[in-house]
Amino acid sequence: GLELRAEGWLLRFRDPLLRRNLLTHSETSWALQEAGRRAEAEAAARVSAERERDEAERDRDEANRRIRELEARLRLSS
Repeated sequence: GLELRAEGWLLRFRDPLLRRNLLTHSETSWALQEAGRRAEAEAAARVSAERERDEAERDRDEANRRIRELEARLRLSS
């Protein structure tokens, strides 16, 4: 069900049902490389977000500890 079309010196397969050309080997290779780069960038962003979340949780825990400490000191001084 594919059509074969000439584009300059290149012969391309076209899917008439989807109305689009199939990718060439080099286009497929490039698309896979781009997908890999995007996946790596997304993974790095997730790791960074997790680190930031962990740091924020540590800061929150430290602030809560300090609040409890100050409340205890306040009770003792009253």
